[in-house]
Amino acid sequence: MATDKRAAPAAAPLAVGFALTAGVLIAGPVTGGAVNPARALGPMIVAGELESFWVYIVGPVGGGVVAALAYDRFVGKGTTPGKS
Repeated sequence: MATDKRAAPAAAPLAVGFALTAGVLIAGPVTGGAVNPARALGPMIVAGELESFWVYIVGPVGGGVVAALAYDRFVGKGTTPGKS
């Protein structure tokens, strides 16, 4: 969204902000709000508690794939703003 020339530039901050807000609201109660996988994996490795390690590997990859497919499906096929 932030780098697509077809999307309105003013929409990028809103999209990023809403995505971060949703991530914090969903991950907060479950993981303590570790939205950054590196921030979660570092203490996990140091403490030797690797039961949830897979979540921080599969989650970002799976989320990225789903987001890319959704963007391609709903936004990617649009026209460039200002052009007919």
